Amino acid sequence: MTTNILILDTASGAGHVALASDGRVCAQHALSTPRQQAEQIFPAIASVLEERALRLEDLRAVAVSTGPGAFTSLRVGLTAAKSLAEAAGLPLIGISNMQAVARLTPGFPAAILLPASRGEFFRSIATSPLPVQGEGPPAEPSLSEVALVQPDSWLEGLEAIPRYILSPSAEFLDAVAEHSPEGARCLLISRSWVPQLASLAWDRYRSRAFDDPLRLDAAYARKADADKSWRDPRLAPSPVP
Repeated sequence: MTTNILILDTASGAGHVALASDGRVCAQHALSTPRQQAEQIFPAIASVLEERALRLEDLRAVAVSTGPGAFTSLRVGLTAAKSLAEAAGLPLIGISNMQAVARLTPGFPAAILLPASRGEFFRSIATSPLPVQGEGPPAEPSLSEVALVQPDSWLEGLEAIPRYILSPSAEFLDAVAEHSPEGARCLLISRSWVPQLASLAWDRYRSRAFDDPLRLDAAYARKADADKSWRDPRLAPSPVP
């Protein structure tokens, strides 16, 4: 039986909604602008399902990118994914965009640099995963904590010197050329990593690595101070009678 997983990514650019069958993207709809993600995401979901003649009942899971990215955009994707998972009784899978992009590197350590705002970039360093014992999906690389960096100081605070530098921005790769480790190879990647999100979602589904909808949160690198103490009220402990 085919395993259909809905993929929601509102963390990169305007965003994408996709449908993956056994880890391969079979339908995809690009959102037009970050400002209209909330209005467009559910019609886009309906569109990819209609394209494959499927219903929500035909899905096996919902996967959502957890960032890093803009605060509002991430909330749109997470809210939609959690709502669908709860309404349809589907498992929820949260995937960092950094983890998805790490699948594009030919080796480790690898620096992943994704556009943020105000000339800054999100940075994480992917290091080689430990070998998996026995059968099962491949191990995922280890990722350092996400940091916001500038092109001229992006190497500060690194514990591992990267052999590869991955970014969807040619301008950024040009800017960091004179601030890169000797011998490091710069790789220009696509601005959409939906295929990697789909592949990771498939691996996580097979290993039953699902997330608790109440506890899944976004990977914010710059989170508003007013929101740092926010928690879903349903997570509060029940009063003792």
